[in-house]
Amino acid sequence: MLNVSYKANESVTALVYASNVYVCGDAAETALKAGNTLVVRPGVTLFSQAGATIDAGLEFTFSSPKGGDMTKKTSVPVVFRVKF
Repeated sequence: MLNVSYKANESVTALVYASNVYVCGDAAETALKAGNTLVVRPGVTLFSQAGATIDAGLEFTFSSPKGGDMTKKTSVPVVFRVKF
């Protein structure tokens, strides 16, 4: 797993997250889920003065099962957080 961030100023932080998971074993073979999964998420965090933050970015998921074709999935997760 790799997580790198850079605070550009008081309002913006850029980040990149990457992780790789390898699943194997008898249970994984039975469920046809054995193989590699790579997740890469570049994004940005915006801070406001009122205590709210917004995390937004793309998320790329690459799965290569042991006995099948590679699949790619792209999503855009956005998280809103507010301090009370």
